[in-house]
Amino acid sequence: MPLHVGVDISSIPYNRGVSRYTANLVRALHKQKEKVALRLIGVSGRQQDILRAFIRNELPNVPSKILPYPVKIMDIVWNRLHLLSPELFLGKLDV
Repeated sequence: MPLHVGVDISSIPYNRGVSRYTANLVRALHKQKEKVALRLIGVSGRQQDILRAFIRNELPNVPSKILPYPVKIMDIVWNRLHLLSPELFLGKLDV
């Protein structure tokens, strides 16, 4: 039974250190299909098209949810207030 892994890909459009690491991490996890059931979530007020293109081109069959909200607001909602768990959008996750 695969491990259900959710990854926040919101940083990918910025093409910096963390975003490159995140993109390479999800590519590597995607190659482990027998062991990992990958699910992606992203938040972007303005760069939704970049996130959708990344998923379409790199990980076409990976379940994903792109939320059309500003990153700063979702940072407060998720990381400070601990509301709206990613599992609400992606289903039960192990990691």
